[in-house]
Amino acid sequence: VLQKETTNGAKWHIFCMKEPHHIRQIISTFGTIEEVEGANTRRQYTNEEGKAETITFRYREPFANHFKYKDVVKDHTKLRLSPISIEKTWKTNYWPDGNFAWFLAITEANTLLARTYFGSYDTDDSNRQELSQLEFRKTLAKE
Repeated sequence: VLQKETTNGAKWHIFCMKEPHHIRQIISTFGTIEEVEGANTRRQYTNEEGKAETITFRYREPFANHFKYKDVVKDHTKLRLSPISIEKTWKTNYWPDGNFAWFLAITEANTLLARTYFGSYDTDDSNRQELSQLEFRKTLAKE
């Protein structure tokens, strides 16, 4: 673990883990090097004698979080870009407009996820309907 500070004094760490063909690095302002209970994994490798061996170990906290939540980030990105990416539809080279499009897409994805999780504002559950991403986007645009 390498620890550094930003110019304003915020501390951040670089966590590293050796993989068979590369070194995985995570830069974070949060996390410890403690092993996480339940974050067990196995790796197969070839030892010096050319024999295949399997090692079992627990991930350290930053890597346990990465492998536990990486699909959440991928699913969120897929939701933001599907079926039509707002950022790509709104072709602009003007930096503030590009940022606005990104924030708009993030807000839309978060709103859809919140609506799906908490339900719609309609108190009568019999009227509740699940909307596709595109239907939700059209409904949100009309609001």
